[in-house]
Amino acid sequence: MIAPDRNELDLRDPETIRLVMRDVKPQLVINAAAYTAVDAAETDEAGALGVNAEVRMCSLKKAKKLGARSFTSQPTMFFDGQKNYPYVESDSPNPLNAMAETKLSAKKRFAFSADHLIFRTSWFTLQTAEIFC
Repeated sequence: MIAPDRNELDLRDPETIRLVMRDVKPQLVINAAAYTAVDAAETDEAGALGVNAEVRMCSLKKAKKLGARSFTSQPTMFFDGQKNYPYVESDSPNPLNAMAETKLSAKKRFAFSADHLIFRTSWFTLQTAEIFC
């Protein structure tokens, strides 16, 4: 098992992710990468989108190509929080800020399959960018 931190795996470089995954040949990819600086996302939406959507899609595609299962955490922040009971996948999103927009973009990009699981959370942060098993 490897769990590179942000100094070992540059999330701004999808090619690095592909190369590491190619070399490791994981059976399971747990993607916990997240841009979590909500205020900074307002002025760095491209950076937030890169980590929250593009990196996750890159690792998902490479995992599929390698025949690995993948697991991703994803918050519910693309909903506006006005509902008084739990949200379900069919509820209409209503992102209230740039960070929520990037999370919604990630949600729209995921190709759901038996080999990809999403753990939906209301707030979730990990220091590790990717875990390859």
